[in-house]
Amino acid sequence: MAAGLAGGLVGAALGPVAVLPLFLAVTVLGVLLAAIDIACRRLPDTLVLPALAVTPVLFAVVAVITAQWSDWLRALLACLASGVVFIGMALLPGGGYGMGDAKVAALLGWYFGWLGWQAVLLGALLPWLLNAPLLLALLASGRVGWKSHLPFGPALLAGGLVAVCVVAW
Repeated sequence: MAAGLAGGLVGAALGPVAVLPLFLAVTVLGVLLAAIDIACRRLPDTLVLPALAVTPVLFAVVAVITAQWSDWLRALLACLASGVVFIGMALLPGGGYGMGDAKVAALLGWYFGWLGWQAVLLGALLPWLLNAPLLLALLASGRVGWKSHLPFGPALLAGGLVAVCVVAW
């Protein structure tokens, strides 16, 4: 149900464009990844790495069909920037971010970058803005402490969904 709702939002936001199937596929994958991260606190490579490998190829096919090579290049740059920033955060001791978060951030960077730099910026900021109230509520209720590790994948993915919808609308 969540994947259908999220896909409906993305479809309504983007409309009938050549990249819609790619965005719908990553939306469904994102719902699955969020559920896994909540349950297991992992973003499995068996799901993320194939998506990360096939995404540039699929966007290249769209770029060939639509002559949107500048969008492809911007998407590549956004992927690299997102990946480097999150790898840096994952390598910080006690940072609380994992390499799974970095891989998902790089994957989402392709999609944000295709839409433009505004989407990249929103996709980078919204996860923290969405996660902050939840974290504060959990801290206030005593369910977590300051050193607790919470999955960040769901916030990345939810922020990505909001970013895509806001920029596309």
